[in-house]
This record gives sequence, C-alpha cells and structure tokens, in this order.
Amino acid sequence: TRTNPIVSGGSIFVAQEDGTIAAYRAGVVATPDPAATPSPAPIGKVAKALKPVKTFDSTAIPGLGMAYGMDIAPDGTLIVANGRSDQVLVIAKDGAVVRRIGGHGTADGKLSFQREGQDPLGGATVAPDGTIYVADSANFRVQAFAPDGNFLRSWGSFGQDDGQFLDPIDVAIGPD
Repeated sequence: TRTNPIVSGGSIFVAQEDGTIAAYRAGVVATPDPAATPSPAPIGKVAKALKPVKTFDSTAIPGLGMAYGMDIAPDGTLIVANGRSDQVLVIAKDGAVVRRIGGHGTADGKLSFQREGQDPLGGATVAPDGTIYVADSANFRVQAFAPDGNFLRSWGSFGQDDGQFLDPIDVAIGPD
C-alpha cells in the first residue's frame, strides 16, 4: 500500500500500489437476512473475512492514481491526496467525485506532490470542523482548505528552521 489504511463505517480503505483505492469489509459474517444485524467474526477469522466491497480506480474516477494520505470527513466523504493530478479528491460513499481541490502549481490553493525524479508524496486529513489539511510536499508547506474546497491558509517553506519542512509527506490532526 502507499498510505496507512483508514477505517470508517465498518470498512477498511486502502490505497494500493496500482493507484486504486479499495474498500474492504472486515470481520463481518454475512447473514441470509439483509435486515438482520451482522455479527462479528471470531478474531481468528477476521483476516480471512476481508472481502473487497468497492474499488475506486481511474476508470471510475478519471485522473485517480498515486493515492496517498486519506481520511474520512465528518460528512462521510473520503478525502484522498491524489499524486497523479496534484489534487485532493473528495469522494462520496457511492464513488462520485464531490469536488477536486488544488491542481498543479505553487500559488495558494495549488498543490505539487511530486519532486523531480521521485514518486509523488503527500497527505491529507480532516479536522472535526471539516477543514482539510494537506501536506503539499513538493512545495514544502501545509495548506488548509474549507470543507467546500476554498483555500484558507498555508504555512511552511523549505528548510530546517522553525516553520520549515524538508519532506512533508503526511499530516494528522491532534485532539486540540
């Protein structure tokens, strides 16, 4: 995988080496009655119980590839740092792209995940208020976007001093 998996709604989302994102249902035993509540599988069977339930690829989502940091927004959408297009994709539960944030560049609101001669790297996470934070790796900064995708602010530059980054490849939100 290219990034840490995320868990939401009983599914595990994994960005795979081929550029796709797969959602797996973990530890659930199917029941013949769809209205019945599924029961958890015994712990020893969880690994064997992983079943792909949905796959997002460039056929379904044009431009998807090199998916890195992912998170689930408070509204249930999947947030993906997409290295192929230098965008953050906001994907609905049904796989439809709700919005694309960024695009290649160095201006505020633009992103660049690929440094010359290297694979793209970048990450995205979402705060409880829906603000999307992006590790804009090739621009050596972090950018913040409103839930609707509008640019809010950025900080950082190349270097080793306070407020500078050498290789910002992912970002996470603390409890405060």
